[in-house]
Amino acid sequence: MSQKAPATPERVITSTEGKQVEIEMSELAYNGFFKMMKYRLRHSLFKGGMSKTFTREVMTRPDAVAVLLFDPTHQCVVLTKQFRIGALDSNNPWLEELVAGIIEPGEQPEDVARRETLEETGLTLNSKLAKIAEYYGSPGGLSEKTSIYFAEIDSTLAEGIHGLDSENEDILVIKKPVTELFEELDDVRISNASLMIAALWLREHIKKQ
Repeated sequence: MSQKAPATPERVITSTEGKQVEIEMSELAYNGFFKMMKYRLRHSLFKGGMSKTFTREVMTRPDAVAVLLFDPTHQCVVLTKQFRIGALDSNNPWLEELVAGIIEPGEQPEDVARRETLEETGLTLNSKLAKIAEYYGSPGGLSEKTSIYFAEIDSTLAEGIHGLDSENEDILVIKKPVTELFEELDDVRISNASLMIAALWLREHIKKQ
């Protein structure tokens, strides 16, 4: 009995390694705070040939930018603390994080870094930004990619509660000595990926100075 030929794909993606993904069907499955896309697809196999057709759902979200704000004079970092629904089942869903936000249409990542720093801390970034890293947080089901930047700041005026009421933001500004940050890193007390990556980078950056 002959095997049924796969449907003509609506889209074919070719990777930089020459592998292919054939999207046979895509549809918007949910449209809320996040969007969820449903795909029927098949892809190249490492052993050769193509996989069977299968379905996957992906939570889609614009790419994001996070900023490590470092005060070299006072040897501290400026962080934010806010409620995060994704950590609801932990013992404390108020997480310490880097300043961060999503990239709006037409924005460049560095523009987002400057906008979010002002919105979340009240500080204006005047220094040049350096890129630390770029990563997918959970590529098994989330499309968002985060770029982390480094900026030197004067933390003297970093204090208070910030954020946009229109986005239900309630953001506390925290000044933390780098020695304390590195202790938390060594004691496995940092649960935020962007902050962990940035702290590791900062420790190596300071060693090289």
